[in-house]
Amino acid sequence: MAFAPSVLAVFVEMQQGLKRYMVTADADQAAIQRESLLAAAARRGITVVLPSAAALAESSINGAEFGTTTSSKFGSVAARQVEKLR
Repeated sequence: MAFAPSVLAVFVEMQQGLKRYMVTADADQAAIQRESLLAAAARRGITVVLPSAAALAESSINGAEFGTTTSSKFGSVAARQVEKLR
């Protein structure tokens, strides 16, 4: 059996003033936060995957409901993103 490296799925909600948003793999508004997170993870040898904006929209995950989202919903989105890496 081949060794598969570990992947850490990360869901981050940001708040700047009254504006709330999710850090995603592809949204422009989170580019600085995304690049900082990925660089920090790379320095530590950690593979990180962030959800795409489309994956969050398909699963109805947004900043307003982030705190009440179930772990199974997060897990479903994470699994789809990790599969894209393989």
